[in-house]
Amino acid sequence: MFRAVLTGSLLLISSTVWAFQFPIEMIEGIDGARVVININKQDLDDDPRWIPFESAPPITIAGALDIVQSHLAKNPALKDAILRDIQLRRIPHHENNWHYMVVIQTSRDGSPVLHYYAVLMSGKLITAIREPESYK
Repeated sequence: MFRAVLTGSLLLISSTVWAFQFPIEMIEGIDGARVVININKQDLDDDPRWIPFESAPPITIAGALDIVQSHLAKNPALKDAILRDIQLRRIPHHENNWHYMVVIQTSRDGSPVLHYYAVLMSGKLITAIREPESYK
């Protein structure tokens, strides 16, 4: 009986481990910085495809900025943020998946602080992580 319970438990645990999917990691350069964006495969699968010159993108620049602005409004530390850059970019190795890369600037102790976001065509906002300077 113990062996059956142990075997069943191991099967349950191992199936849970195998079901976990690691995110897709993108490394991009923007404004002299290297940033890392982790996208869940399911988010990428659910993301609308866009083929340039055939139609307008599913989300416009204004739509992407509205999404970022909603995020900023929820975080008091980002209330005085200004837009530094926004670019429409293809997701590497996914020909018809695109995103907006958005750079926002705040100030801390008089020094500029940059924040990086990816906005998928589905409207999902993903915070990007800047690589430390020592990795350059």
